Amino acid sequence: MARPTVSSSNPTDLAQNLQTKVLPSGGFLLGLTSPLYSLRFLLRNKTLLAMGLAPQAAGFAVFLFVAWEFALPLLSGWILGWVPSDWHSATLGGLIATAAFLLLVILYGLVAIPLISVLAGPIYDHLAAKAYESASGQSLGNQTIGHMVRSLVSEVGKLLVYWLILLSALLAPPLAPFSLTFSVWYLGWDIMDRTLAQAPGSLGQRFSFGLRHPLACLGLGVWAYIPFAGAALGFAFAAAGGIAAAHLGFAPTKGRAQSGPDQS
Repeated sequence: MARPTVSSSNPTDLAQNLQTKVLPSGGFLLGLTSPLYSLRFLLRNKTLLAMGLAPQAAGFAVFLFVAWEFALPLLSGWILGWVPSDWHSATLGGLIATAAFLLLVILYGLVAIPLISVLAGPIYDHLAAKAYESASGQSLGNQTIGHMVRSLVSEVGKLLVYWLILLSALLAPPLAPFSLTFSVWYLGWDIMDRTLAQAPGSLGQRFSFGLRHPLACLGLGVWAYIPFAGAALGFAFAAAGGIAAAHLGFAPTKGRAQSGPDQS
């Protein structure tokens, strides 16, 4: 699908263009605020908003069905099994069910949203590119079938790595603080990498971009660990990565993906 460059010199595009200095120049605040600017961008582009919401709405509907019919009764019953029987009451059961549902929502943000992002990869690649082009004024070119296949393979691999990081935090509690911190950075980089991967450059160069901007990646990735925020803003993450990459100075160049001066 074609993705023409959005230029700030075109008056008709000024209302939708993100080429402004209102975002923090770099660091944690840039990553943290990018989803909010992404949301504003999508609200001004209703077609892109619908494209982003559709996969998340379908995924959340499946989640609600599975949670209500299977996961919630099983998890609530398991928790209640640890409570002495003489403490059992309708009030306690309601509190446990509420706590179990909140836990499932958090797990949805950590596990299901990245999976949905993989399955809807071409859609989110398109959103990321549009947001990047609007923020930077530079074009990432056209999305080819070959790119879609490479993106799908890449995103599946990164998703497996992300789940292994979370699993390591559960299996090795002493390493949990490091594993969870790294998972926040990794998730933030992964969100930005959806944009980086659409320009010439190796995985190593893209990974190096994230290492040069660790605070921005942490600020972007931390959203997944904020209860309900990850579930609510999951559809905006791809565009947020494009906005963050643009404001960090990422520029697609022939044969190499480059970035501007280190800012975080």
